[in-house]
Amino acid sequence: MRARSLSVRTLLGFLLLGLTAPVAAQRVPASESEARIARFVAGMPEIPLQNGAPLRLTLAQWQEALGVPGVSVAVIDNGRIAWARGFGIRQAGRRERVTAGTLFQAGSIAKPVTALAALQMVEHGELSLDGDINASLTSWRVPESPFTATRPVTLRGLLAHTSGITPRGFPGYEPGTPVPTVVQILNGQAPANTPAAVPAAEPGAGVDYSGLGYTIVQLAMTERANEPFPQLMQRRVFAPLDLQDSSFEQPLPTALTARAASGHDPSGLLVSGRWRIHPEMAAAGLWTTASDLARIAIAVARSRQGRSSLILSEAMTRRMLTQEMNEMGVGWVVRSNDTTGYFAHNGGTVGYRAHMRMTAETGQGVVILTNSDNGSDLFAAVVGSVAAEYGWENYTRRPVPPAIAIRLIAHARGVERALAEYRHMRATLPANIVHQRDLNVWGYVLLGAGRHADAIRVFRENVTYHPDDGDVYDSLGEALLASGDETGAIREYRRSLELDPTNENARAVLARLRPAS
Repeated sequence: MRARSLSVRTLLGFLLLGLTAPVAAQRVPASESEARIARFVAGMPEIPLQNGAPLRLTLAQWQEALGVPGVSVAVIDNGRIAWARGFGIRQAGRRERVTAGTLFQAGSIAKPVTALAALQMVEHGELSLDGDINASLTSWRVPESPFTATRPVTLRGLLAHTSGITPRGFPGYEPGTPVPTVVQILNGQAPANTPAAVPAAEPGAGVDYSGLGYTIVQLAMTERANEPFPQLMQRRVFAPLDLQDSSFEQPLPTALTARAASGHDPSGLLVSGRWRIHPEMAAAGLWTTASDLARIAIAVARSRQGRSSLILSEAMTRRMLTQEMNEMGVGWVVRSNDTTGYFAHNGGTVGYRAHMRMTAETGQGVVILTNSDNGSDLFAAVVGSVAAEYGWENYTRRPVPPAIAIRLIAHARGVERALAEYRHMRATLPANIVHQRDLNVWGYVLLGAGRHADAIRVFRENVTYHPDDGDVYDSLGEALLASGDETGAIREYRRSLELDPTNENARAVLARLRPAS
């Protein structure tokens, strides 16, 4: 497969009021809660079809169609946890069900949780929000650069992704393989699998999402506090909120692995080693439950309203939730000119996707954790079903995107019906709604699942829509090669290289196949 850059970003948030005590679940009669959960499960958005009634599927059917074995959801209503429930299984091919107590990797949601502790250290005088971050570092320093000649890298910039530090995320490390230290990660030194953290732009010039920026924050926090990061976060965030099911320990302690969901790739296959280890704890190393994240969201919302100071003061919380630039606050994604206290974040590591959002003024929000690279395909549908059930104000449900709709239709009605519906979508929807990747992503899901004939069918269809795009021929060539059709693969790779001479993947495959001249 030709190298593809898949950026996973979609972020949102909601939360609310209360006391200065840890957050308990809302006391809703069991029968009422169960009725609302049942309506939520059945309330996934419908898929319009050319002829006849729209396609209506339950949450379980969406999970099966999209290859998402397990989902954990916590709903926040009136500033409290209304309910938390697991759906599906912890690992494909096994029987253990996801429960409210199942742990998931939360990916980049680790970042705003880290920001809470970092800002607490600012309030306690242990870190400077706007001073040169190098003043808080001893074993490593931000390298000198023309970009920082007049404006230094600061904690605020690192937390808001405006520092200009090398932008990228982290693939993690398979269990049993060497794991680098934080300094090795920042230096891009083996066994680190990511480049060094260096100034790549002028601080404050724009938002450029940087996991390495948060790794610098992690080092500064631990060196100033003289304490390992997991213990620091336990003492400053988890213990005050009485969170029993969250940990930054990497690897995950043995006592917790029995309750952890395993990660799955886009084709629904188990991730090798079950998951990845993330020494970049502040950026991607949080294991947690939907309930614990909901409690964090509620605590932030209460603090914003001056009803709690368990972690931060009201003033610091409001600063945290104020836009710095391009809808980024200090740790959270926020909204421009917002007065409702909306904050949110997404997360993604190999095999997991996570989403949380809250609005402080309404006390409504939701947390979604999944054990699949496809988990984000469920987010809008789950949020929409929760919003409809709980009457969220100013929330408009969006139609299911074609890339997701075709997979749902294929699961229920077959590949050919899905392709026919996609043709109709292309003929009736605005041009900016349908994309080359709609079929390309689906084709790779099928290919990964070993469904070679279906993958070839989908890729061939995509070629008819994008005959001048070298990438679609590259994909078709890969599927043909996987099916054993070497002659067909050579033909498609040659066509891809003709259209895109920079396609080194096609060039390498053709050299390996040694085609006749």
